[in-house]
This record gives sequence, structure tokens and C-alpha cells, in this order.
Amino acid sequence: AVVLENSAVSPELQGLCALWLNPAVTVLTNIRPDHEAFWGPGELDVLRALSRALPRGGVVAVPAELAENPAMRLLAEEKNLAVLPAQKIPGLPPHLSANMGLALAACRFCGLDEGRCLESMKRLPPDLADFRVLGVGGGELAFAFSANDVVTTEELFRSTGWRREDTGVLFNHRSDRVDRFRCFEGWMRAHPWREVLIIGDRPPRARRRCDFWRGGDVNALARRLDGARWLGCGNTVYGLPLVLKLTCEEGGLRL
Repeated sequence: AVVLENSAVSPELQGLCALWLNPAVTVLTNIRPDHEAFWGPGELDVLRALSRALPRGGVVAVPAELAENPAMRLLAEEKNLAVLPAQKIPGLPPHLSANMGLALAACRFCGLDEGRCLESMKRLPPDLADFRVLGVGGGELAFAFSANDVVTTEELFRSTGWRREDTGVLFNHRSDRVDRFRCFEGWMRAHPWREVLIIGDRPPRARRRCDFWRGGDVNALARRLDGARWLGCGNTVYGLPLVLKLTCEEGGLRL
């Protein structure tokens, strides 16, 4: 068995994965806005773009709430899709609860023992970029960079129990992900965060309440974050965030 990610962004390329692999089951994790320049701004636009990855007559696992979406039902009828609604696994962080439920639905369809699969998934070590709260000197960083959309980021923030007024947002920007910055920008401005600090590439233009950190090494970033609470979001594997996480876990920070 093999599990692969369809990492195509362009809608025109979405269907190649299904064409080449003829998957036994496809997993559609969500239709939350992302890559707006390619997919459009709304959930229906996202579903329309990603629908090309769903082979006609195929099987697709989706979150239970998406299975009830009228647009998803219409798509399933048009493409003769067998839809597997996936329930969230209780007692886990939001991202694990949803993703593990989807994985379990796929395993169940493949005839695997549900109990053994769930037990095995719960025993897996955390992903390298998985969400957790890091101690950074006298401060804390909620490492949510791996959440690509605002809704998931908001869920992870709420799981900390922190007050927005006491929390700064640390957004890691990539110049080739300007559409992602646009999605997050309104959310960052709409709430009463203590401050908003952008790292990585300089954003398209300076915005009110958003400061740009010009850069430095991982220890310089740690000193900038020291003594306060921060929510990290944006992009994971780019620049300093993942280096900061690994350095914190290895005890190598020099403040």
C-alpha cells in the first residue's frame, strides 16, 4: 500500500494524480480557503478546483460536515462518487481529531481492523512540525505554523486558553504565498492581539498593526519573543520557525 499527497496547486493539474495512480480511496481533508490566486476566495471555489482530483466513480473520504454540504452532494451525484463521511476522534487536538478520523475512514474502507488502526495512529510520535506550545526563554510560542488556513489556526489558538490581548501573532511570510497572507491579514487585523509581527519575506505592503522583523538568526528571534506569549502561524518549512522549534527542543537557544 502507498499513501501519497496530491500537492498540485493549479486546478488544471489536480486530475493528474488520479489519472496516474487510480487510487482505491481519495481523502479530501477540507475545502477551507487557501491558494486564493488559483482556487478563488470561497469554499465553493475550493471545492470546484479540488473536485478535479476526485476520479469519476471513485471513493472519497471527507469530514462528516462536508458530506452533508449540498455542493458536495451534487458533486458526488455528478461524478458517481461513493462518499465516506468521517467523524472526528474525540479527546484529541482539533487537527489530529479531524485528520485521524479521515485516516480511520480510509482504513475502514480498505478492510483493516478499526481498533488496531486507531491504536496504532495514537501511538505515532508527533510530526516534526506538529502543533505544540514551546517554552522560549521566559515566553511561550504556540507553534501553529503547519496550519495553512485561518479556521484551523483559530481552533489551535483557542485550545491554548490564552487571551488575545495577552498574545502576539508571529506570522511567517513567503513571497510565493501572498494569497495565504491575504487570507490571514484580515483575521490578524480584526482581533485585539497584543501585537502582530511578520517574519520571513517582507509582505506586499506595510499594514496597520503589523510590524515586520527584518531578520537575524534563531537566537535573535528567540530574544524578540522572550517574556511573552505568541501564536505562530503562516508557513512552516520556510526560514526560522522550524529551526527555532528544533533548537528549543534540543536546548540549544542562547538568549
